[in-house]
Amino acid sequence: MKISSKKRNMHACHPIMRKGGVHEKTNSSKRSKAKRELKMITRESSRDGCMLLQVA
Repeated sequence: MKISSKKRNMHACHPIMRKGGVHEKTNSSKRSKAKRELKMITRESSRDGCMLLQVA
């Protein structure tokens, strides 16, 4: 008795599909996030600095 093999999904076995994996943020999105965080930190520190000058 011959065992027939199942047909495989040729798209899933394609060599180009091997490079898939965990999705990461792009470098430009990482840079823009860092810029946003830096602006937020400087805004907060400038507000705190102004408060100290007004109190003193």
